[in-house]
Amino acid sequence: MPRNPGGLQMGHDDATMLVAAYVVGAIDADERASFEMHLLTCVSCRDEVAVMERVTIGFVEADAAAPPAALRDRILANATTVRPARAKLCAADVVSLPLPGRRRTPPPVPVSPHPGWLALAALLVASVGLAVYAVSLRSQLDQAGRTIGQYATRVDTLRDQLASERLNAARLVNVLRAPDAIKVDLSGRDAAKAATGRAYISASRGMVFEAEQMPILPAGKIYQLWIVAAGQGTLPVSAGIFNVAANGTFSMTVPLPAGTTSARVVAVTIEDGPNGVAQSKNSPVLLGESPKQ
Repeated sequence: MPRNPGGLQMGHDDATMLVAAYVVGAIDADERASFEMHLLTCVSCRDEVAVMERVTIGFVEADAAAPPAALRDRILANATTVRPARAKLCAADVVSLPLPGRRRTPPPVPVSPHPGWLALAALLVASVGLAVYAVSLRSQLDQAGRTIGQYATRVDTLRDQLASERLNAARLVNVLRAPDAIKVDLSGRDAAKAATGRAYISASRGMVFEAEQMPILPAGKIYQLWIVAAGQGTLPVSAGIFNVAANGTFSMTVPLPAGTTSARVVAVTIEDGPNGVAQSKNSPVLLGESPKQ
């Protein structure tokens, strides 16, 4: 059904479809208010409403013009009275036959006292039917448009996800093919005992990090990835923060922190969000050491 969101005036095309339905009271209160607001500024629609109202009134009056009861009684009485048989024919009983060469004038055809009302009534019914159909069709088209819009949004989202996955795959392949790439396997601890992780590290091409079965963190908490370079007394360096998906998985490709050329240890801690910390005081929940020391 045509709507009028925010109290705006109804458009002329929508109003034209509702003329017949408005006259017979087949629209709801919101549409009636919007339609009547439109009538204040549209001479064409006011004229159509006036014509349709005259047609409706004439149809009602024609339907109410029933014959008088007295006339009906006289006709029934004459039809049921049995006349006595007459021995001789009278002039009233003689049937006049047409003579050769003489045309007989046909009896006049009865004329309805309201010759145009039946046609106008049929026009009114057809107009109302077309108006209802047009409104229903408009509603169906609007719903189809909304459905198409929703599918288009989903397609765009899937297209973006596919592009992101392709980019991640390209970065992963780039790191794995690096001649200096190493793999570090990480195992879960404490709150993430079932978790596992992998880090593919290349000093020239960056790092790919993946994790599985990670716990979903409460609000205000975040995971932070750390790299400890080779050498004694080296402090962990943050390689980024992340949250996992609903199934506990996560994957990202990042460059190595500035000044880092090797990795002796890769770890993940749980920190306060949203930005993590410069240095962690928490024990790792995911930890792995490089096979190359």
